[in-house]
Amino acid sequence: MKNVRTIFMGTGPFAAPALQALLDEGYNVVAVYTKPLKKQRSRSKSALNPVRTLAAKYNIPINDPTEKLTAPHVYKNLKTYVPAIIVVAAYGKILPQKVLDLPRYGCVNIHASLLPRWRGASPIQSAIRAGDTQTGVTLMKMDANLDTGPIIAQASRSIGPDMHAPKLFTLLADDGARLLRKTLPAYIKGNCTLQPQNDAEATFCTVISRTDGCIKWQTSSTRDIYNQFRAFDPWPGVFTLWQRKEGTKPLRIKLLAITPLQHISTHAPGTVFSLKKYPFCIATVDGTLSIEQLQIEGKKKMDAHALINGYHDILSAQMYEMC
Repeated sequence: MKNVRTIFMGTGPFAAPALQALLDEGYNVVAVYTKPLKKQRSRSKSALNPVRTLAAKYNIPINDPTEKLTAPHVYKNLKTYVPAIIVVAAYGKILPQKVLDLPRYGCVNIHASLLPRWRGASPIQSAIRAGDTQTGVTLMKMDANLDTGPIIAQASRSIGPDMHAPKLFTLLADDGARLLRKTLPAYIKGNCTLQPQNDAEATFCTVISRTDGCIKWQTSSTRDIYNQFRAFDPWPGVFTLWQRKEGTKPLRIKLLAITPLQHISTHAPGTVFSLKKYPFCIATVDGTLSIEQLQIEGKKKMDAHALINGYHDILSAQMYEMC
């Protein structure tokens, strides 16, 4: 595949294995497009964007335009690479029709779900949040709409009942790279039958916000909250609110380690109580969650015993939501 001029567009850990797969298979990657680096003191550039690091390692030209790809100078530069194909993985920008029409073989995208389920920006978190037991990756030919193009190939993967988002991210990133290695040569040779998506079966997901981590005790089951916890690890995490004294500002409590228990509580949902082996529990609409580690806003992380020792009055308190 050394004669196939390829542009790769992607950002972050999900995209990096796909770029590595193209390089390993001998594709002529003439340029990489990625999102600009954000200033962040606590993390290295490679942690922020491994795609950028990989491109630099292989001396591939790196482009990180802040403008739209159709901006005159951006599009002019894109054309100079004369791509035969553009491969996209978690790029973070929508490709307009003008760009989609540029390469001979079009633009293909690796999406972290079994389309048409979970079209959009957060398919991995959304699958876990919904309690899905099956997901996968899709290689699709892109069109001008969001994740609606015809399917080239798919690979499925089970979601374990205790699997968190970071683990699934890693697994699906590797699955996407393998699917690309296996399928892209046949696609370029015209040996793939593309399958149109069934729009009637489509589900959608959006960009995650901090408020998505707010626990709704009055309407959520134990499993719902545990799925929320698994999906939004590490960000935005899940949190609840406790008003320690009437008239004071509620304390925001982030729950860092929780376990669903086989215990039917008689307490109202959101009530804090203690069990013999579980010092800090919260009642749900259908059961109980044990909280093993947490962090009160402005304080250090602490385990359940430290919380009870420092905040005796939290037992029998009522957690509530403002989201």
